[in-house]
Amino acid sequence: MRVAARFVLAAAVLLAPAAVRADGLAWTPYESETGRFRVLLPAAPVPTSGAFETRAGSVPEVGVETETADLVVKVEHHDLPRLACLLLPDERILEFAASGLLRDRHGRLESEEPTLFQGHPGRMLRYLRSDLGDREEEARLVLVGHRLYIALARAQGSDAREPIGRFFDSLEIWED
Repeated sequence: MRVAARFVLAAAVLLAPAAVRADGLAWTPYESETGRFRVLLPAAPVPTSGAFETRAGSVPEVGVETETADLVVKVEHHDLPRLACLLLPDERILEFAASGLLRDRHGRLESEEPTLFQGHPGRMLRYLRSDLGDREEEARLVLVGHRLYIALARAQGSDAREPIGRFFDSLEIWED
């Protein structure tokens, strides 16, 4: 049943034209089977990848990002070392992830709140990027088993509160 539902979704993505909304962006569904997520993106996705070192080992990063004149969005996932996930409580892992994100993004925290996303622990962050002239960026961190998801959104020009909300609201994650 799950395979049939994904096939129908994939066919709809391929056959359906992008929906142009009142915000002027052409939102199209994007699904990552290996990443186990789907999301609406306002432009063509660009794959991203990398890794960072931790005391528990190398952590691979895989994702997609897209940029328009008004909006930058990104979804990435990190497969954390299973031993670290067994030894550390979820909140501690999310605390480390939030701290690393702020460091890597040159962010000064404006607000942070714990959240549940589809029943999984997470955090919502709003911060100012010093490397971008204190431009505001938002992030949602979600821990699903040993996989950490990070969704990022930043307005580039005019107020993009509605498109940022649309992006975050469209994110779906599923387990193995």
